[in-house]
Amino acid sequence: DHSYYFIASFIEDHVSFHGKRLRKKQAEVLAMASQLKDVEDTVGKVITCKAMVARGPKVPLATEVVTVDPPREGEVRVKVIANAPCHTDIY
Repeated sequence: DHSYYFIASFIEDHVSFHGKRLRKKQAEVLAMASQLKDVEDTVGKVITCKAMVARGPKVPLATEVVTVDPPREGEVRVKVIANAPCHTDIY
């Protein structure tokens, strides 16, 4: 059967190709899971975060360490990994 020969001729490369990508994705997922562990350790606790704080209009942002209380009923705490201000924030 020609179809068997055709598949057999590239199956090793095909498995290798996807295997590399799956191992990379697995490493990314495991890294994310370790970050979730950090989040679990802060449940119900006060935390400190680095923040860019606006103290007033036309005043440059200041980098500060802020204290964040645990969420109250109906609130959630979100871990922000990356952020950027909108261009409209400069006005």
